[in-house]
Amino acid sequence: MANGGEAPAASSKTLDFRGSGGVSSQTPRDQDRACMVCGVERFEARGRDLVSGSFLYVGEKCMYMIARDPDAQGWDAKEKQWFALDLT
Repeated sequence: MANGGEAPAASSKTLDFRGSGGVSSQTPRDQDRACMVCGVERFEARGRDLVSGSFLYVGEKCMYMIARDPDAQGWDAKEKQWFALDLT
């Protein structure tokens, strides 16, 4: 080894789960609310991917997956209910 026989020190990797808004997008306690496409953010809508036929719960960044579904619904976290979502 070039540095006198010592192995190079491992560096720690810091993971940023906050996303662009500075708010944590997912914590271990709410993995059941994770986006079914990316698994990183909480789902905000549900609908059918018309290409594959799969019913998906998606976050804001993955909303394009259900953009063609006329029956897509959004999740109102405050009221804890689904509402009709117009993606056209």
